[in-house]
Amino acid sequence: MNLTSNEIITILLFLLPGFVTAAIFFSYTSHLKPSPFERVIQALVFTIMNHAAVEAIRLCGRTLHWLSMKLDVVWIYVTVSRVASIFDLVPEVLLYVVIAVLLGFTAVYITNNDTFHRILRKYKFTVEDSYPSEWYSAFAQSRTYVVLHLIGQRRLYGWPKEWSGNPDNGHLLISECEWLDGEQRIPVQGVDTMLIPD
Repeated sequence: MNLTSNEIITILLFLLPGFVTAAIFFSYTSHLKPSPFERVIQALVFTIMNHAAVEAIRLCGRTLHWLSMKLDVVWIYVTVSRVASIFDLVPEVLLYVVIAVLLGFTAVYITNNDTFHRILRKYKFTVEDSYPSEWYSAFAQSRTYVVLHLIGQRRLYGWPKEWSGNPDNGHLLISECEWLDGEQRIPVQGVDTMLIPD
């Protein structure tokens, strides 16, 4: 099958929003990047979601326009006409990219705050959360001081500022560090934060 350059450009412009959304999602969440094949599949899912969102916006505009005509409400008709004329001036690819960016950051917010999974847990659909691992979940859901038991029987008390998504790979960034000696706390002098390998 031989595609012309115009057909290739059309296909790429059709797929572009999904890849933009996927790039934002994997850039701003702690989830491990899947294999290239899985990333393409996820980008295709995001493409469908982007196109559905744009069509929903268009449907809302047409519905408002129709309602304003039926109800003879001039100010709604004028407002919808002005907004529609602005959208006519914006290239379609730009509209899709704007929606892709908004969808990407919405997906990042929902994932990083466990929003969707929290609702599903409330209604007993799942016991899972949206975090990449139990390790990450424990730090994200319980924002509190921690005690790290280090090699050599040393214990470090402090506030976890940053942590990796995987306990086998990465570091913990601990602030307000204190060594624990029995029940006694010994502040770490001259150090603002400590980087501890997981």
